[in-house]
Amino acid sequence: MDYSLCLFLLLATVSSESSGQFPTSQMIKEWVDQMQKDLIALTDTATGMQDLIEIYHKHRKHFRVESNNAQELVATAAGNIERLLANRSEALKRLATEAEKLQMQHVWQDDSDVEKINYYNAKDGLSGIESESDTEGKKDGKEKKRIPYIPEDFSFDPDFKRDVSYNTTAVHIPTDIYEGSTIILNELNWTEALEDVFRKNKEEDPSLLWQVFGSATGLARYFPASPWMDLSKSQNKIDLYDVRRRPWYIQGAASPKDMLILVDAELGLVITGTLPVFNKTGIGSKKPQNQLILGVMAIDVSLDDIRRLTPQYTFGPNGYYFAIDPNGYVLLHPNLNPQTAKFHEPVTLDFLDAEIEDDIKVQIRKQMIQGETGSATISTLLKSTDKRYIDRGQRMYTFAPVKGTDYSLALVLPEYSMHYIRATIGDTITQAKSFLGKNVSESLMADKFDEYGYTLIAPRDYCKDLKPDANNTEFLKRFNDYIDRKTPNNPMCNVDLVNRLLLDAGITSDLIKIWKENDPINGVMSRYVATEGGITRVYPTSNGLDWTGQAETYDLSFYKRSLDNDLYIFTPTVFENISQYEGSVLVSKAVNLKIDDTTLKPAVVGVHLDIDMWREIFSNTSQRKSCKDELCGCTIGDKNLNCYILDDGGFLVMTNQIDHFNEIGKFFGEIDPCIMRSLINSSLYTNKSTYNYQSLCDPKKEDKTSAGLRSVYVPTIADILNLGWWATAAAWSVMQQLVVSITLPNFGEAATDDAPDVEKEVCIKEEYQYYFENDSLSFRGVIDTEKCSRLYHAERLPKTNLVFIVAETEHGCECQEKILKQEEQESQGPDPCQLASEPRYRKGPAACFDNNSHEDNADCGGVSGLTPSLWLVLSLQLLLVWVVTDTRHHAILS
Repeated sequence: MDYSLCLFLLLATVSSESSGQFPTSQMIKEWVDQMQKDLIALTDTATGMQDLIEIYHKHRKHFRVESNNAQELVATAAGNIERLLANRSEALKRLATEAEKLQMQHVWQDDSDVEKINYYNAKDGLSGIESESDTEGKKDGKEKKRIPYIPEDFSFDPDFKRDVSYNTTAVHIPTDIYEGSTIILNELNWTEALEDVFRKNKEEDPSLLWQVFGSATGLARYFPASPWMDLSKSQNKIDLYDVRRRPWYIQGAASPKDMLILVDAELGLVITGTLPVFNKTGIGSKKPQNQLILGVMAIDVSLDDIRRLTPQYTFGPNGYYFAIDPNGYVLLHPNLNPQTAKFHEPVTLDFLDAEIEDDIKVQIRKQMIQGETGSATISTLLKSTDKRYIDRGQRMYTFAPVKGTDYSLALVLPEYSMHYIRATIGDTITQAKSFLGKNVSESLMADKFDEYGYTLIAPRDYCKDLKPDANNTEFLKRFNDYIDRKTPNNPMCNVDLVNRLLLDAGITSDLIKIWKENDPINGVMSRYVATEGGITRVYPTSNGLDWTGQAETYDLSFYKRSLDNDLYIFTPTVFENISQYEGSVLVSKAVNLKIDDTTLKPAVVGVHLDIDMWREIFSNTSQRKSCKDELCGCTIGDKNLNCYILDDGGFLVMTNQIDHFNEIGKFFGEIDPCIMRSLINSSLYTNKSTYNYQSLCDPKKEDKTSAGLRSVYVPTIADILNLGWWATAAAWSVMQQLVVSITLPNFGEAATDDAPDVEKEVCIKEEYQYYFENDSLSFRGVIDTEKCSRLYHAERLPKTNLVFIVAETEHGCECQEKILKQEEQESQGPDPCQLASEPRYRKGPAACFDNNSHEDNADCGGVSGLTPSLWLVLSLQLLLVWVVTDTRHHAILS
């Protein structure tokens, strides 16, 4: 008999002398077996899982099973992406080439008149910005004023999600640049002809988004025209935008071609392709070009366009595409989700940070960066969509390069997604919606919810002219109207997607009929079914109104977890606030449908448990019969035994303690950290630390007690000893203070505490997920404190993700353990020294262009300097000698 067991029995004996015998392992196991049996029977009866399987077999003639060939899918998707990016690249090259030609043909004019140049300044007409056209200033003693031109054909464009005009371009000029300067006027003249090139590109490719030319002078011309952002309600009400400071401009100017991921305020994530535009005007006959950069040309590619080329609806919610660049950064991945649309820097998320890193994934990443084609099947840890859980699952990674680019594309498939259901209910919409008579169409109508349950349909791109809507009721109505109005062979629709939705609607409507025959069931508040085709039904309808899950079944965390675990998954409501909180528990199970030799998982069924009734059953099940001792079991509010049921993530699902009734869904490490720590030490739970690089945090507060200026540079000792610094600093200081005093009269005031709050900033957060480490079912232990000890026993419920815990109450044995938190906490990130010692593989450029025989770099060799005053230099030297001598003198005396 091992020492721990002897100690456990000894303490149990001592405990029994005063308060009765602690429940034995055999007794607890009997309680657990009965709980598990009751819960599974309740779930199976309420959900009608076997009935649903029979319904699928009954409709076997209405669908066929097809396979997902991963290599073919990757090759097809990579080819589609290649063609899309090639078209964008050609449009970009055409713009850059035409811009260089236009500049070569332009004749410089020193006497350009702002009144004679007609263009649309994007800031004209905005209440938050005072345009320079309103106060243009005087020149040659005469007041020059440009008459604002504002297009009258602005209309809302759903692709841009804002008002645009396709009949002109818009110009943005930074606030600190004089709009009427000779340089800007010449720039306006020659870039005006870009409008025809912009328009031609759009005609050839209607899916093109923003086309922008950013000039080295600071001017930006873009198409289609659209008003600039209205800053009247912004924090500082000052337009600080300068195209030359944008990441895409900086990187585009430094690279012969570049693509980076940015966040557009309206379009979301976009890939911005850039090309530098050079001045190719010769300096004379047979003289080389000076190659000065004129600016950067840019074109946006929405990641939504790329996602549409990588459809995932044939391989389920846990299958997905992703793509990476030569640095290993993902440009396509389901976990690429920046939390704000106001990033000022490129979005860079490494593939190994988007997923849970392991050695095989490191190798896959390297092979993809090297442009290899391959496949690997691995067992890996998987983080749930809600970031609360970790599961283990099998995944097959298949990857291939995207030709003509530096990208590599991969497809990830779980084993159960190697095959899928293709509906064969008709070749037309009319046939599809009536394959079961009128029931299919009726079951999707809002006024039939009482008969068919509260119904949600996933907001997918069923038809090109049927836009998804977050409002389920509205989208459901528009979908029904659409399939009633449109012709049977509508070329705008994805017939496979529509047919699968209608097939699932018909199958689930048959299931609802069975539920109604067995209604009601004690202990169940509601029942639901969610399908791969995008149908979710909740019965009864009254409970559907409180359904917190999303309409898109592929985004439901419990749905995705149920597919990866052949268990009954219990998911408590996320605990947020103890006040006005009513916890609930969702039970879900994937439907295993076997067709011939293929196993599919086309749906997930489940129930919402009645917490109060389950608590009563839980208490009655876990008590000793005819007990007269103090330790009789898990009675409600028992003062000697604390009883808990936790899920596999360590969240509270059920308890007998009244104080914790309203903490269902709370992480157990915050309720009883001593027991949670012991469960981790005994290997029931293990945790995994991961970093979230896409988080937002409140900006760190700076010390505002100083009355110094907001932007004063403090020189270092090296600067002070550098005499050249004094001369340049003096000149720049005078110029800066002059300009600042004119433009920002309050700049010199001290920073006050009543400054407006600034927006959140990007930060790193660390998060912990807990999961069952091994398959052992029983765990026991002793929690020792300075004054006493507590016994506990943990027993897992087979075929579920639950564990039942019985522990002695504290009785003065206050827990000294620090509270364990699962939620994200702001972090400094991983150890930079470790990262530096184990750098991730990157692929550099194939060649470095550091010399061009056709380029004249004479301008780069020209230098000028400020000649300091001789008397000033001598005076400073004497001053320094005196300071040093005086310091040494005091040092000797001391």
